[in-house]
Amino acid sequence: MELNKFKILIVDDEETILELMHDYLSQEGYNVQTTSDPLEAIEIITGGNIHIVLSDIKMPRMNGDELLEKIKAINGLVQVIIMTGFASLDNTVRCLESGANDYLLKPFKDMKEVKDIINLTINKLSRWQQVVKDIYVK
Repeated sequence: MELNKFKILIVDDEETILELMHDYLSQEGYNVQTTSDPLEAIEIITGGNIHIVLSDIKMPRMNGDELLEKIKAINGLVQVIIMTGFASLDNTVRCLESGANDYLLKPFKDMKEVKDIINLTINKLSRWQQVVKDIYVK
């Protein structure tokens, strides 16, 4: 699996989380970009080439629910994984109904959990790309 083929954007207002995730995932071979500002995240996504977004829910300037809706309006194929330390059934259902592709609870048990979710998402995107290739490239 070509991990660096898919670009990952991590959005979280906690710099420690951004650094930890960036360092770990980069060392594992993922193509990772980070921002602590949801408005900057929108600019990055609008610029294109982001495949997966991991976003916190509670952030200043814009919460993760709003960011999720804006991402899906820009590009519905971007896979959004919500991260939160404030889990509730209502919040989870609302995010999934708004287009989130998965949900991670913070603090993470270990980074392998994050890596597993990302790998599932990459596998899904790879399958989609292959289907499109099979349909349109003959």
